Amino acid sequence: MNNKKFAVVIPLANESDTFAEFSSMLIDIFDRVKADNSFLGDAYLVVDNVSKDNTLQLCQELHERDSRFIPVWAPENRNVVDAYLRGYKEALLTGVPDTIARYCLSIHCRPQDRHHLKKNYQP
Repeated sequence: MNNKKFAVVIPLANESDTFAEFSSMLIDIFDRVKADNSFLGDAYLVVDNVSKDNTLQLCQELHERDSRFIPVWAPENRNVVDAYLRGYKEALLTGVPDTIARYCLSIHCRPQDRHHLKKNYQP
């Protein structure tokens, strides 16, 4: 039975300057949520052609260190809405039955989201 009910979708573009801080914060949050319950699944990091820096490579390196963070290359995206939809599709429709999420949460890597995460998820 699938106990990974929630997946997180995060569109990313040109985030190389803030990726280390953001990914560190995500890992910490995922670790703390996982300690409380096992309903959190994976995070889908959606990167597309808008990103002109090494954000995709950073996502791939994060995945190598922590398989909960799955990079999704989506060159067909035309805008951020497409990025969210592609992430939802990956989370809800792909994989084997025991790994497919039932629900998706979405966040963005923007500074205001990082502020909200820091403010509400401090240990």
